[in-house]
Amino acid sequence: MVRTVRGVTLLELVAVLVVTGTLTGLALPRLMGGVDRWVVGEAREEVVALFYRARVEARRQGEAVVEVETDAGVTLEAPAGEVLARWTPSTAGLRVEVAGSRDVARLSFGPSGTGRLANATIRISRGRTTQEVVVSSYGRIRR
Repeated sequence: MVRTVRGVTLLELVAVLVVTGTLTGLALPRLMGGVDRWVVGEAREEVVALFYRARVEARRQGEAVVEVETDAGVTLEAPAGEVLARWTPSTAGLRVEVAGSRDVARLSFGPSGTGRLANATIRISRGRTTQEVVVSSYGRIRR
């Protein structure tokens, strides 16, 4: 009588788990770096959209001010001080930094939609990923 054995031994199961764990451990940091790049890229695009909206609001209302505060976020204000839009980095572990030695940058846009010496570099980061938004002195936005 021939007996057929179905199933796996404990040793085979442990070997498969060790190989799977090792491959997962090697791939996880690379996957997390991709997630960080995606999250930071999305945040950068939201900040850029806020600057473009500031230019439009300046044409509509005569002036608009964008205030960028380190780790507090970006705020778009109307001439009367009314907050039109706000973006905060508190979600997803993001960090916002104003380049240079200042913690706050106030960027003003005039009636034509151009900046009034609105010069700043904003760094958005998460983990080891950092991306910048550069606003020139005339309000031109560069990613």
